[in-house]
Amino acid sequence: MDPQRSDDLRIQFIETLKQLHPRDAVILQKMGELPGNLSPNARDYFKGSLKISEDAVLVSLERLVNENCLAHNVNDLINPYLTPYGRELLRACRP
Repeated sequence: MDPQRSDDLRIQFIETLKQLHPRDAVILQKMGELPGNLSPNARDYFKGSLKISEDAVLVSLERLVNENCLAHNVNDLINPYLTPYGRELLRACRP
């Protein structure tokens, strides 16, 4: 966490980070770094770039949705997007 942003630090951020698997954190970080939609979709993008199973990607995406870092349209978990909470969490964690 960046000490200069201590006013922006929410206790919830710490609790969220405790709940994340390292893979979840990597996916969240990449979601914040990569502009626009991931091609062909987030599920397949992370499956290929992280060289993990489809189920592993979906478990991470579900965890990030449950932690309010990502959201998705109904029946469209393969194309999630960052929530305001997720963006603020990423800002608080930037060096």
